[in-house]
Amino acid sequence: DQISRVQGSRVLIQQGNATLSCYDVFNSHTGELMKSWDFWVSGVSLFVAGILGIIGNILTLITLICYENRNSFNKLLIYLAVVDLLLILTFILEFSILNEFFQGQPYWYRMMFPYFVHPLKVRNCI
Repeated sequence: DQISRVQGSRVLIQQGNATLSCYDVFNSHTGELMKSWDFWVSGVSLFVAGILGIIGNILTLITLICYENRNSFNKLLIYLAVVDLLLILTFILEFSILNEFFQGQPYWYRMMFPYFVHPLKVRNCI
């Protein structure tokens, strides 16, 4: 019952009485462009921004730890920098290194995920 036809720059799909239109016509060139875009944005850009974030958090930790006046606000900033550092490391590992550079999750990661990685992630519990 599904009839597809191309009209201009969109694809029309007829199913029963309903007509659905898709304005993005994907071909092999579009797929290669999407893979390239995903590599550069999710892989390289996230990795570079993560490295800059790690350097910034380490410099923040060094500055706050060496600072003589350790009041509660400075301690909270130290804790925030540590949690942010762990979050950046997790994002770099999952989204940049594993998904883009290794093209999927290796066996050791799939085995560790339900026992170690997932319970350590911060979740909103209601």
